[in-house]
Amino acid sequence: MRNCRLIVMMLVACSTASLHAQAKLLPKPSGEGVDRAQPFDRKVPDPQVYGGRVYFVWGAQKPKNPAPVVGSKYLPFSRDADHSHTLEWYKQNHPDWVMYQKDRTPVLEYKNNATPIDFTNPAVREFYWNTFVQPNIDAGYPMFAFDNVDLQNGSHRAGHYDAQGKWVAQYTGEKVDDAYALAVLEWIQYLTTRLHAAGIGVAANMTYPLGKPQLLPAMRKLVEMVDVWGDEQGFTQHSDSEISDEKWEQKFGFVRSVEKDHMHWAINELTTPHLSDATQKQIDWAVANYYLYRESGSMVTLTGAQEYGVYLDTPAMQVNLGRPAGDPVKDKGGAWKRVYSKGLTVVNPSSKASETASLPPGRWVDSHGKEYSGEIRLETVSGVLLRAK
Repeated sequence: MRNCRLIVMMLVACSTASLHAQAKLLPKPSGEGVDRAQPFDRKVPDPQVYGGRVYFVWGAQKPKNPAPVVGSKYLPFSRDADHSHTLEWYKQNHPDWVMYQKDRTPVLEYKNNATPIDFTNPAVREFYWNTFVQPNIDAGYPMFAFDNVDLQNGSHRAGHYDAQGKWVAQYTGEKVDDAYALAVLEWIQYLTTRLHAAGIGVAANMTYPLGKPQLLPAMRKLVEMVDVWGDEQGFTQHSDSEISDEKWEQKFGFVRSVEKDHMHWAINELTTPHLSDATQKQIDWAVANYYLYRESGSMVTLTGAQEYGVYLDTPAMQVNLGRPAGDPVKDKGGAWKRVYSKGLTVVNPSSKASETASLPPGRWVDSHGKEYSGEIRLETVSGVLLRAK
């Protein structure tokens, strides 16, 4: 029964896509070179540093930003944004809004300083809207940025106690749960429907269910609901190992399937605390993948581990290959490539073997000055940007 309800809900959710055009202001990436977005701007004293290369700020300090930048108001999607509303505050004021795991311990997130709320409760939804959303609409924010939207029940929510103290079971408490995925879809649909009706754009940091193909239909509906899909995993997966092999094929296929019709912003967190300390291989990998999948509505960010709030740059982000001259293709040598008006990108997603790709006629030089002709061989899990010499 849950699976049937989930499918029905996902079909209904498609209707929200028609409301996107009502958003008064959305990012408009150039479609050429590396179009960027900025994760928070609390340490960016002067937006002129963007140099016209940033089109969107996730979590802007101010509602109005100099063109072409579009700012957004940050809100966590499943927990109270006011940290003074502690677990004890909720127990005293709204005990039936507190979520619990199946062992009846309260659900707490992010170092136990955030209280998850029961976003299926109509009273909670009105509280969230009236407390966090409407005041920022009134302040002039043209977009909202909802964080940590995940179809997987990572905090193991199971239920809540009602006003009489009776246990109300909602979910299994397991990470993959149809009922929880359905609840997430319903909550995002509620928010996007109201915001789009008010002419406000919606961005959401939505976790791609890597290795969970059963959640991909629901993930696609989430992407269709919002105006900007914030993809914090990118192709570095903010971990010590990049997405590769079969998982890369799955993620790449999904991203390509939504790129032409939906705005996509990939955040590639690298393994070092600062981008300036990252290996060139990992930087090239992130930018080469961006050029491989990108369409006109695509933006990207490279950072150190959670190095948000400050404007970052690196030479690879300044490489302008122009506009796509065709779709990405897998070469007979195993590597992937895509030709652009001013060059091409080549990616080897295999963690098992080096792969090759044939090159167009002429001599080619990568972003570090190394020359190639005829063919290029890439080491495992690597990418390269090439321009004509």
